[in-house]
Amino acid sequence: MKNTKHIEDKIYNKQFWLFLVLSAVLLFSAILCAFTDDMEIALIMAILSALIAIGIFVCPFCFIFDSKKFTVKYLVCKKVIHYSSVTSIIESKLFQSYENFPKYEMMYLMKYKGESVIRQVNLPRNRKTKKMVETYLKSKIVK
Repeated sequence: MKNTKHIEDKIYNKQFWLFLVLSAVLLFSAILCAFTDDMEIALIMAILSALIAIGIFVCPFCFIFDSKKFTVKYLVCKKVIHYSSVTSIIESKLFQSYENFPKYEMMYLMKYKGESVIRQVNLPRNRKTKKMVETYLKSKIVK
């Protein structure tokens, strides 16, 4: 039996961690305010914590590059995208996109009810992501 090592590169999403830490800090502040009888401020902090916690569920947890596929992991699910279905990758630099964050917009084809539809996933643009995109998907980058 051949010993083949499965190589994958994992990139954690800093935005997910920001949502998680900010939500936890606001929730902790709300609990402290509730114990000090500042119920109005505790309620406001709890509401803000709940709103920010929504970002934990909609923001990807990490991105995994592998030899044949790209996986986007969310807190409750994951999305697997095969490199063969990726149509293009658009690189947006700082202040070039409507979000003002540097990112890669990856367009890919997905089967939905027998039809091929184009979907998009955004990756944060940093040194590690740039290296992975250039390693695995260099031919798909639109210049």
